[in-house]
Amino acid sequence: SNAGGSDSEVKTDYIVVSEVPPLPVLNVNTGIRYASIQAAVTAATAGDEILVSDGSYTENVVIDRSITLRSENGAAATTVTAANSLVPVFDVNAADFVTINGFSVRGATGSNIGGIDFTDSDSGTIMNNDVANGYNGIHLGGTSTNNTISYNNCHDNSKRGLSMRNDAYGNYAFRNTFSANADKDICIKDMTHDNVVWLNNLLGGTLDIGTANTENSTAPITYTYNGSSYTSYLGNYYSSYVGTDADGNGVGDTAFTSGAYWTDS
Repeated sequence: SNAGGSDSEVKTDYIVVSEVPPLPVLNVNTGIRYASIQAAVTAATAGDEILVSDGSYTENVVIDRSITLRSENGAAATTVTAANSLVPVFDVNAADFVTINGFSVRGATGSNIGGIDFTDSDSGTIMNNDVANGYNGIHLGGTSTNNTISYNNCHDNSKRGLSMRNDAYGNYAFRNTFSANADKDICIKDMTHDNVVWLNNLLGGTLDIGTANTENSTAPITYTYNGSSYTSYLGNYYSSYVGTDADGNGVGDTAFTSGAYWTDS
């Protein structure tokens, strides 16, 4: 203002500063953030944990070292879609002790691959993922061993929900749900052996498994059914099972059979 009649006027200007949001992928160990999941993996050291913020990512992530990769708030909040549909979304090749936890995985439609794909990789963990709209949901190949696959939902894949092939052995799959997979919910064949699948829900009710693998828990489990406690070896739930449960313990009295190899007692 110039109310006093002076020859000068004072003006005040304001600078507006917009805060730049942080990059979405955090290496928990180093505190460094990255723009993509692959960039974080490439920069990681064995043993690092990578935390992925909510959102949608279009990538094919190659993992070649021992890391933990997890979403911040689970599969419902974090989707990774294949940039190249012919290769896996998460491709773990000759890397041990890898964890993939809490992602929606989409669009890996190339033949004989999985949305999450382990080849010659041991002692890994695949859990809490929703894997759909690909060829196989989850695939273990080569000599992969001692991997744990649990609490995943594999559905609407053009081939299988879970595939174990080649010489994969000694892997464990439990408490997963499989549905609407065009060929089989689970397929375990070739030279595979000593793989164990139990307490899975096969809502398509279709599977193949080689006889050198096991379709029930490795030890008796104590459980409650209709208010009563039982202890038994437990297999899987099959939506297409038509047998009876005469003793009312929640376990079918006759074995479920399906596919080229399968017998579940």
